[in-house]
Amino acid sequence: MIKNDLKLNKHYLHEKSNNIYELLLLTNINLENKNFIPTAVYKDIKTNVLYSRPIIEFIDKFVEVDI
Repeated sequence: MIKNDLKLNKHYLHEKSNNIYELLLLTNINLENKNFIPTAVYKDIKTNVLYSRPIIEFIDKFVEVDI
């Protein structure tokens, strides 16, 4: 299980692209099965395109922002 301070429905800045995304869901966070990777699901606030990536990567590459 991953300990994190991510907040759903908050905005996050991708530090490399400077795009802003809204965090929608965290999946597989309570599973012990290593075949199911905990994942962050988020959307681009300009295009509404959905994305997902492992939570570990999300924590490393995004910072929460107020808009």
